[in-house]
Amino acid sequence: EQVLNEKIKLGRYSAVIAVLTHDRLKNIYPDHSSFYLGEAYRLRGEKDDLQKAVAAYLDAEQKKPQFPPVHRALGIVYFKTQKNKKAKLHFEKYLRLAPQAEDKGFILHYINTIDKKGY
Repeated sequence: EQVLNEKIKLGRYSAVIAVLTHDRLKNIYPDHSSFYLGEAYRLRGEKDDLQKAVAAYLDAEQKKPQFPPVHRALGIVYFKTQKNKKAKLHFEKYLRLAPQAEDKGFILHYINTIDKKGY
């Protein structure tokens, strides 16, 4: 897991995608590693990558629903695609699961923005 996170921080998105889409290699990582696949797709930003990112995040959410980062990621993607109701639900779940999150102020700002706009 830490290796995947480091590769993402270094911008090695294609390496993460290659490993986590390889039939044998992906099995050495935890079930929720599809979160990191989603991050790699989202940050790479090629054609159709946002849809691939959402699919990977939803897979991670299904496999480990109590994993806070997946709810943060889904909240951001939904916010950016103007699916405000879904965004707010995921942001709120993220804060319930990670009440001391370092980015709590940013997430609360997203929620306030959604509340001002309405759904």
